[in-house]
Amino acid sequence: MYELTIHLSFLATHAVTIQGVDEEPHEHDWQLVVHVAADRLDQDGVVCDFHELEQAVKTAIAPIEGADLNTSPLFQGISPTAENVVTLISQRMAPLLPERATLRKVSLTEAPGCIASILFDD
Repeated sequence: MYELTIHLSFLATHAVTIQGVDEEPHEHDWQLVVHVAADRLDQDGVVCDFHELEQAVKTAIAPIEGADLNTSPLFQGISPTAENVVTLISQRMAPLLPERATLRKVSLTEAPGCIASILFDD
């Protein structure tokens, strides 16, 4: 199994309610790490082109980059927690991936040391 990892960051604002307490809206420099895999390399000796993977990720995050997640239509009725943000990004990204690449793990750092991840089955 071969795996590629790409790191990207984007700014977005959110405020969540935790145990009935509303946070004030605040901005994060979200750090996104995407792992994709393939069981074999293609004729060029790669899982996929890093630039193609990067473009898929950028396309997936474009609607939320620089946005207030609480007012984004993508989060209508959904709390913009780190867990929900990484879920949304993963769902938007999966169909955009290069043909042979499959998602293995997507992690999103909201603040230093605060990371939400989704793990995908092989």
